[in-house]
Amino acid sequence: MGNRSTQERFQHSGETISRYFEYVLNIVCRMGMDVIKPDDPEFSGVPQEILVDCRYMPHFKVFS
Repeated sequence: MGNRSTQERFQHSGETISRYFEYVLNIVCRMGMDVIKPDDPEFSGVPQEILVDCRYMPHFKVFS
């Protein structure tokens, strides 16, 4: 649903709709920092799924 149709549906100005959209988007982004995070923030190991899959493993090998 676009800004204009949202304005019509809720009978508010584009500025009000944009302000609340930005507010909600900021909250979702902050929630993402808490909810979406890696199990190993140091990335010290390679997941088993990558180790056993020949499509991905060449990209994770250390070349000397």
